[in-house]
Amino acid sequence: MTRTLLVGSNDRWLEQMAIILELHGMRVDWWWPTPSRLGDIPLGCEAVVVATDNCSHKLSKPAMERARKAGVPLICGPHRRSALSPLLTKHGFPISPPALFGVPTLGTTSALASMPNGAVNAILDTAIDPLPAPPVAILEAILAATVPITVPVKHVAAVAALTTAARSIYDRVLPLIAANPWLTAAELAPKMKMNSSVLLRPLRLARGTLGVTPGVGAGANRITDRARYEMNCIALGVLSVTEDVGPTRPPYTAKARNGGDRAQPGRTVKSVVPAAIGQAIVERLAALEPQPVTVVPVVVTPAPAPAPVTALLQGEAAKDTLEALRLLLEAMRAEGVEHVAISDDGKVSVRRRVVITSTLAL
Repeated sequence: MTRTLLVGSNDRWLEQMAIILELHGMRVDWWWPTPSRLGDIPLGCEAVVVATDNCSHKLSKPAMERARKAGVPLICGPHRRSALSPLLTKHGFPISPPALFGVPTLGTTSALASMPNGAVNAILDTAIDPLPAPPVAILEAILAATVPITVPVKHVAAVAALTTAARSIYDRVLPLIAANPWLTAAELAPKMKMNSSVLLRPLRLARGTLGVTPGVGAGANRITDRARYEMNCIALGVLSVTEDVGPTRPPYTAKARNGGDRAQPGRTVKSVVPAAIGQAIVERLAALEPQPVTVVPVVVTPAPAPAPVTALLQGEAAKDTLEALRLLLEAMRAEGVEHVAISDDGKVSVRRRVVITSTLAL
């Protein structure tokens, strides 16, 4: 396999690019996903592939210059196999034929057809005759052998680009997800005693290694690649689950930043009127000279009509009081105050409507 440096791409497309390169006999041993990962062409690198449809100029231009300077073959192409495969073949990396299509071996139709009839009959007779029983010593040695069968874990290609700390978290998360594919980052965080945001990328890669697709919103996680899941469970020594679909989760509900329920638009909240407005109201009311007020008795009728405000106030005092109330109303509207009540002992009760708009980033 040709040791290859991949420039560009991302976590979602890396495995797709690695599969295409493997068909052409190339293996991704190094990966530069961002300009911060730029460096010298690694020792032993035999080819450089630049993913042109997911690579910034700050990354692709210096990478191509360093590849040319190091004399390493450079191929620039997109992730689409129909476009990338011809480019790789043109630069001397044709698709490697599977072993099945190699030279015909003994037992194939073409090999048997080229042999004399006597040789073919001898081979068939040997295959039909029962094999002699192996010696007892060989059987005892086979039964006594305790050689464990080890199966390597088939990780997704993006795992190779993890930092040492992230790889350590990934190695801890992988067997937990294999034993319970329905776990979420919020459920893993208290068990591993770390922030759930740190677990997001290792958890996503662990699911990719195990062939588990996470649900969206309240949707359930699913095992979409049962063969990959079973194989990696055997490699990890974990008992696999038999279900392919996990339980659904309750819908997400936002929590308030201050520990309580977040105030919704239109919610009425009692609040103290700002000191400046309250002081202005008190000063205007205090400036009014007390005037005698004559109350007109109201005759109770079966369907009384509401009396106008001016009917309760008589004389010159009505104009001053209405002006003060009008000023108070303007101040209330400017500050979103719904109700103001003033008792005879000087206590002011204010009810104010507050609208709070919040923005969440999921």
